[in-house]
Amino acid sequence: MLKKISDFNENSNFDCCIIGAGPAGITCALELAKNGKRVLLLEGGQDDISEQSQDIYQGEVKGDPYFDLSVTRLRFFGGSSNHWEGWCRPLDKHDFENKGDFKTAWPITKNDMDGYLEKASSILEIDDTYNDKPIGNSGINHVPFGYSPPVRFLDKYYDAITAHQNILLLLSANVTSLETDGLRINSAMLESFSGDKKRVKAKEFILATGGLENSRLLLWSNELSNGQVVKNSTSLGRYWMEHPDFTIGSAIIKNDVLGDADLSKRQFLAPSYDTIVKNKILNCGLRINPNNYHGTEKMISDIACVAPKLGRGLVSLLGKNLICGYKIRASWEQEPVKENRVTLGPEKDFFSMPRIQLHWKKSKIDTRTVKQTILTLGNYLAEKNLGRLMLNKWLLDEDGYPENDVLAGNHHMGGTRMAENDELGVVDKNCKVFGQENLYIAGSSVFPSSGYANPTLSIIQLALRLSDHLKNKT
Repeated sequence: MLKKISDFNENSNFDCCIIGAGPAGITCALELAKNGKRVLLLEGGQDDISEQSQDIYQGEVKGDPYFDLSVTRLRFFGGSSNHWEGWCRPLDKHDFENKGDFKTAWPITKNDMDGYLEKASSILEIDDTYNDKPIGNSGINHVPFGYSPPVRFLDKYYDAITAHQNILLLLSANVTSLETDGLRINSAMLESFSGDKKRVKAKEFILATGGLENSRLLLWSNELSNGQVVKNSTSLGRYWMEHPDFTIGSAIIKNDVLGDADLSKRQFLAPSYDTIVKNKILNCGLRINPNNYHGTEKMISDIACVAPKLGRGLVSLLGKNLICGYKIRASWEQEPVKENRVTLGPEKDFFSMPRIQLHWKKSKIDTRTVKQTILTLGNYLAEKNLGRLMLNKWLLDEDGYPENDVLAGNHHMGGTRMAENDELGVVDKNCKVFGQENLYIAGSSVFPSSGYANPTLSIIQLALRLSDHLKNKT
């Protein structure tokens, strides 16, 4: 069912109020409603993009160059699934563990997530099999990704949500604060763009507004309640992460290096766990994009200028169709550090809520991670005479990242991280906010670390896991 705020009855009873109708919120709503729970699903936007709603996402970025915050996410039903590219992969086993001295450990393991892989894959319309293969003894693995059509949650689920007898969807329902008695969330305050205001109550609350807004609403609610929503706010808004995403060079590689992979399509590589440990780095994804024939010719010509004998050999292999040329991009795991954070700025939005200030910088470990990963591959290719790399100057000289590249993946992670206790994070292993009996967080803001995989599949797995926890809660 679908209603406006003006028609909403504040005395309505709900088992669960879900704030945010993106992939995480919609997944939780359908799972809980299927189990007989009465669900209120709140979406701040409408069923299509609007300038007025997107303006709520305006904010300020301090630190490294980043995207306009009103563009890097979408504020209407379906959330950022309405513009995602569809690449999917689960996190690696070692992504849930500490890597060296970095604070990357989760309070759950990959096994806790794997039980939801098949169902999450079905939702995203992808295969759930990922057969990683080592590339010789290089320390680099060939790692497959799934590709969703991509699923747009607006197109796929809007009719099902509005028709569901156990779900009430409110659009233009902007949550401006959460109210607590210190132990439980008693209500959420709603406002519409037309000035309607209502208070909603439920037994359980799930905050699913995304990897920036989850932190913002909790920070603002904490300020209004004198710190009673997140009582230990040491980590609130902090350890925010992205996947830095840059072009790092080009390569000539013999066709048989990647086994039976279809070399006409993009291929994905990543360091083995032993490589990560040996080099004291984090996880990193390499994307090997095939060049056309003329692009490969030019790369060989460039190599021939500095290594004529090698160049002649590569020309011969090219003529026999035994090598391919590639452009190499990387998207990698960022070190979780407290200084990267979401804070409340001095500017206010339409509802008088403080706008976000995002503090984001890449660390030396971030640079080391991508550099050591690609050098591991390059050294192997050279030693075995299987190919050659040509790395971009900025990476070799470490003279700063280029500003005319992709920059990042539009993947917003951290800020309300999952941890063993409230000194280390904001939510426990069941995504429940420490100190509140009935407040949960869904989405990538709970990630303690990110791996290199695109986060959508993991977001759906966690939403399914959270739904199971709430189904069984008495």
